Amino acid sequence: MDIIFKLLQSELFQSPLEGREITHEEYEQLMALADEQTVSGLIAASLMRNEFKLGKYDAIDLYTRKETVAESNDLINEQIGGFSGFLTQKGIEFVIVKGQMMAALYPDVHSRMTGDVDLYFPGENFQRVKQFVESKLGKELEKYSDGKHVEFYNNGVTFELHDVLSRFASAKHQKYWNALVDEDIKNGVAYTNVGGYKVPTLSPTLNVLFIFVHLFYHMTASGVGLRQFCDLAVLLHVCHRNGDKEPMKYKDGLQIDASRLRTILEELGYFKAFKAIGAFLIEKLGLPAEEFPYELSAKDMKWVAVIDKNVQRRGNFGRANRSVKDNGLLHSLETGWMSIEQAWVFFRLAPTEVFGRFSKLFSWFFKRFTIRELKE
Repeated sequence: MDIIFKLLQSELFQSPLEGREITHEEYEQLMALADEQTVSGLIAASLMRNEFKLGKYDAIDLYTRKETVAESNDLINEQIGGFSGFLTQKGIEFVIVKGQMMAALYPDVHSRMTGDVDLYFPGENFQRVKQFVESKLGKELEKYSDGKHVEFYNNGVTFELHDVLSRFASAKHQKYWNALVDEDIKNGVAYTNVGGYKVPTLSPTLNVLFIFVHLFYHMTASGVGLRQFCDLAVLLHVCHRNGDKEPMKYKDGLQIDASRLRTILEELGYFKAFKAIGAFLIEKLGLPAEEFPYELSAKDMKWVAVIDKNVQRRGNFGRANRSVKDNGLLHSLETGWMSIEQAWVFFRLAPTEVFGRFSKLFSWFFKRFTIRELKE
């Protein structure tokens, strides 16, 4: 696992790494791990830039992998540009978060593995765009199981349309969060250059907050891979540098408001969790300590080993350690058990939210597994 962290550090922060010869067995193990953590594009870019020596067929495989990731980025960027342009033309207010918004901040914008396109629509904008998509598809879009988004597919790209950006166990936290996001957009969106298209996103402070909230939610549910940690590291790095040549342009510069961010994290009960994640970013991914907005204690640093072990075990969204692959009763039972395990590991970092999720999980179990379903 050490080699993957060294390669990621080099790629994320463009630091030199002495290349060496990698055997076929080492290469297969490395790329299998990179796939498991959804960072194969970053690893490929780092191996090539640092001139690691590979066998002929491994070199061909590496080049093919990198080109495939690049082509996927180009495809999804083109789809975002078209849909974003349409929404802007129709006067529909929205922001794009995660995914390609983050990819635009990487040193090599084609190296990040692609995923879904996440868009958030404040107020009545969600219903407007939902109704339009439904009219084009000729069918109704139903809310996904998380209750905060609908999705549709276009030319191989999945679009997720959100009317709630993140779910919290606490009703108080949920109300506070929803107001924060809508106020942020009302105060003036920021913009990201996604494949040559100007698309709106959240302010620096809210972007850091959202990327963290999304990461921590999944880490304490099914597990999370290194790609999500890389996203937060890159965002903190870009916000700290605050230069004119960066792809994300903010009217007040790129720097986050550390004081406001701390206030929000403490209100949500997430400050301890944020510092634990920060310790992992510094220790394992090489984020310069001065680029993390808060000082870390020895207690914060103790979480590095816990997070590292969990990331290796679970992989991207817990898929690395699943025994039941197909959807169904057993898959749902396994998902529930994984959530309990993850919550137990990270409970102390955010007790209110993690404990609150326990009660909702048990309620979901009672609703999901009725007598009729168990008989079937």
